[in-house]
This record gives sequence, C-alpha cells and structure tokens, in this order.
Amino acid sequence: MSVMKLNGVLFRNLCVGGLNAISQEEKKINGLNVFPVPDGDTGTNMKLTIEHGVNDSDSEANIGKFSLKLARGMLLGARGNSGVILSQIFKGISKYLKQFAEVNAVEFKDALISGYQTAYDAVVNPVEGTILTVCREGILRIQSLITEETSFEELFDLYINSMKKVLELTPELLPVLKEAGVIDSGGAGFIVIFEGMNSVLLNKELPQDISYMGKTKKILFDENSTLEYGYCTEFILQLLNSKCNIDEFDNNSFIEFLKTKGDSIICLKEDSIVKVHIHTMTPGVVMNEAQKYGEFINLKIENMQIEHNEVLEEKKKPKKKIAYICVYQGTGFKDLYEGFGIDILIDGGKTMNTSTEEFIEAMNQIDADDYVILPNNKNIYLAAMQAAKLKDEKHVHVIKTKSLVEAYFAVSLLDMDLNTSIDEQLRNLNTGLNNSHTFGVTMAVKDSLYNGIKIERGDFISVLDGEIILTSKTAQSAVIDGLRKVEGIDDKEVIILFRGKNLLEDEADEILDVIQNDYPNASSGCLDGDQDTYGVLIGIS
Repeated sequence: MSVMKLNGVLFRNLCVGGLNAISQEEKKINGLNVFPVPDGDTGTNMKLTIEHGVNDSDSEANIGKFSLKLARGMLLGARGNSGVILSQIFKGISKYLKQFAEVNAVEFKDALISGYQTAYDAVVNPVEGTILTVCREGILRIQSLITEETSFEELFDLYINSMKKVLELTPELLPVLKEAGVIDSGGAGFIVIFEGMNSVLLNKELPQDISYMGKTKKILFDENSTLEYGYCTEFILQLLNSKCNIDEFDNNSFIEFLKTKGDSIICLKEDSIVKVHIHTMTPGVVMNEAQKYGEFINLKIENMQIEHNEVLEEKKKPKKKIAYICVYQGTGFKDLYEGFGIDILIDGGKTMNTSTEEFIEAMNQIDADDYVILPNNKNIYLAAMQAAKLKDEKHVHVIKTKSLVEAYFAVSLLDMDLNTSIDEQLRNLNTGLNNSHTFGVTMAVKDSLYNGIKIERGDFISVLDGEIILTSKTAQSAVIDGLRKVEGIDDKEVIILFRGKNLLEDEADEILDVIQNDYPNASSGCLDGDQDTYGVLIGIS
C-alpha cells in the first residue's frame, strides 16, 4: 500500500535508514572528496551529523515537533562543510514542517525547497557543483510533477533519480572535480542518505553496517614541512549574558571578522548558540575573538596540511607507459588475465554491469600515458566509451570486446616489452580479437522465440558470437551441433573450453573429448573460467 502521509514516527524511521546507508558508504564517499581541500572525510562528517540528529530526537508522532528536534541535533553534531550544509538542509525542512502534524507529498516537496534555500543562506560563499546544487536542482526539476495524488514512494523515486542526473553534471560546474575525474562527494552522500530513506519506504532491508578497523598512520608533517592549507577550525559557542547582550549579538559583523581571518566560512546563530566553521591560518585569533562573547561547548582544530599530505600519499600512483583495464567474471578468468599482465581487473559480477564511474576509478589508480580498456560485454561498451570521453578521449582506447573469450585471445597477443608502442599494442589486441569466435552453451530459464528459433524453458541454448543459433535437449548435443555451425571450424588452430562454475569436471572432460575427436587438427584444452552465466564457453581462433 502506498504511503500518502508522512508523520514524525515514519520520518524518523526514514532518517535511520539514511543513517544506515551513509554508514555503509562512508569510506566510498570519503574517497570522492576533493573540495575545498582533499581531506577525505565527507562521508564521515555526513554520517556523524545525521547520527547526532537521530540520536538526539526521540520518536514523535507530530512531524513538526520531531523535525525540529532532528535539526537541532544535527546542528550541534555537524562536522565539516558537508555536515554543516546537511544540517542546514534539514533545518530548512524543519522550518517548513513545524506547522504540520503530518504531511503529504506536495507539502514535503515544499519542505525540500525550504531546505535548499536555508542551506544557501547559511553558506557565506555558495559554490555550485556541490551538495547545494544537487539538493536544489534535484527538487526544482521535478516540482511540477508532484501533485496531491503523488505517493511518497513516487516522490522519493523522482527526487533521487533527478539528483543523480544533477550529480553527473557537477564536474562541469566545479573545475576541481573535473580535474580529479570525480563527482561531488557531498552530493553523492546526500543521494545515498535519501536512497537509504527510500529503502525504508519500500520495506527493503539494508545490510548491516560495515566497521572498518583503524590503522596507525604515519603523521605526514615534520620539521621540514610547510603549512599551506591552515587549520580546519570548528566550534560551538555558547553566548553568555555575562559577556554580551545575546539578543543584540551581530552575527553578520562576526562573519565580516571571520572573512579577514580565513575562508570556507559558515557562521550560524540559533538562539544563544553560535556554530562556526572556518579554514584559517590563525585559529587562536579566531577563538580569542569568539571568547569575547561566550565560551566553547566543543572545539575541533585539524591541521589540513596533514590531511592533504595523507591524501597525496594514498593517491601516489605507479607510472606506466600503457595501463590495461579488463572486466572479468569468475576467478578463473581473473587469474588468466593477470597472467597476461593486465594491470587492473574490475569484477563485473554476474551481470557484468560495470559503470562509467568504475572505469574512471580504475584509470585513476594508475598514472599512465595511455589506457586500454577491455569491457568484455556489449552492454557495457558504451559505459567504457563514456569513461574514455570523461577521462581523456585521445589517450583512452576501448577495445570492442564483447565476451570474456574475445578478451582472452586479444590479450594473449600483447607484447609486454616496455618499448612496445600503443599503436603496436592496439594492432596486437585487435588481431587477437578479430580472429576469434566465442561459442557458449547455457540453459534457458523461460519459454521464448528468437529469430524463428523456438526455445523452451530448460533447453540448452547454443550461442555463437552473441547470437542464438540452436537449442537442444542435452548439453553435449548443444556443443556438437553448435560447433558445426562455426564457419571454417575445421581449419581453426585453437579451440579452448573454459569451464564454468556449474560445469562438473567429468562433464568438461566429456566435452573436451568431443572437441579433440571432431577437430584433431586444432590445439585444444580446458581452462577453468569459473564464469556464472555459461557453464560452457569455447574460444575458437
């Protein structure tokens, strides 16, 4: 049954779902962070912020009352730019929701609009291409689609998909993201939170949180270091009647003072509390000024040079003339590709559904003059091409491999001599690819009709170079009859059986016997591919 009304109890449950999701993706979001300095803690900051809000707010049926407690908790627990902005988004949501006991989708849409407006007002110098843009454009692009008949499931689906489209554009809005080849970490984290909330709406269980064991790190700051990035300084100041007139405390004047001492400034006053975030070379001067008006509830100062140096250390990449990236399925194929010298292997899983982002992440692991990608599936070729365009179209070369077998024959012709040019290697790869055929046998999972071939559930299907060519009631006949349809097979030099995960060793031996008996002129053998979809994969060259 669709959710048409949202009260405080359900809203809190959604926020718990969002907290669980960002907790699971914390490390990934941290890895994306590059702005304003690469401090690598965006995911952690966002997690701690929403965690503080959830923990500080009890279950409350009235959504207005609950949201105010949530926002207050997030404000006090906010860390870093991303955390503070997240808290301000939820503060704006609460400002609108406080008038309601429960809301419909239209009213919650208006609350989201209030959320981004409040966040923009809170940031001294808003930067586009960040969480602010994702939050704002995400709701503005779909606001006309939200009506009184819209369910919350529909609203969240529209909002999340809209934000994802905006997130893809953030590198074009923020040069530092484009240079680093990443999307905005804060925007990505915000989407993760809403995906977690949506999972609760859809009654989907989230996996248990993943805990990461901390490691002792070498502190990358010594007597020869230079402080370039200053200190990330955050504090919550309790204004005191003994030190100032709280009602007359001029937050704008304090912001003007902060502008003379640093940047990345957020300064918010709520009742008698002032929340400050600033990047400054002189945290002591800032704190001395703040103490004229009150005392600190909490205080955090971090040397951003250490954080910057740690990121540089982690991102040191091996330098290569040519780097090879290959998508695989099954530990057998992984081992085979590694044996040929492939640098980075991406586990495509059962569906081989690798994303553009995964290709970019793979390329970012190695500093190379040229990159060669073997996608090994026609359905992800375009994702690989898109990654090439985003990274460097002139120096990223996507080989149009449509199967694991094609990639095997392609990489088998690589010449790993360091002096081999990229043009020579591309010729080698394409020679191996163009001279090969992929033949596979799998079992039909449903009745269907393909190019005039009637297929019944449970039939064995013979597939040649991606096209179904026949069906059979036994795996052995599917292999025998299917191979006979390979043009010029009697003249082929190599026929290799790649044993799938579900093919028994005895069955593999029987199929290999058939190949050796029927095609004695070809070199033949069996390798362990461990692939999921095809029990039988046969490479022919």
